[in-house]
Amino acid sequence: HRRELIHQAADQRRAMGLRVGIILAGVEPDPAAPVQVGSVQTLNRRTIPSADLIVIDEAHHVAADSYANVIAASQNAWLLASQRSTVPGNDWKAPCARISRRCCNPMTTRGS
Repeated sequence: HRRELIHQAADQRRAMGLRVGIILAGVEPDPAAPVQVGSVQTLNRRTIPSADLIVIDEAHHVAADSYANVIAASQNAWLLASQRSTVPGNDWKAPCARISRRCCNPMTTRGS
């Protein structure tokens, strides 16, 4: 299922006219692409590329060590974390508090 999500995210950015690389086993890398899409699991198994902007779906995961590793690889990057939740009060602030630098207000959507 993660593979599908990675490809879907890349395809959506390509539809916007962006050149996108995919960081995923079995996919030919395009390190020169200005946009890279990958899962935190794959990134933690590889050399994590530096980034200017890190977008994380489901902000409540930001406090996990695996996410901290990805974020630490880009000390000056902006972090944008989205939170899709049907649970009222599902709070992004506690996980984002771990990252004291440049944590943008997340986009919050209700529903799936």
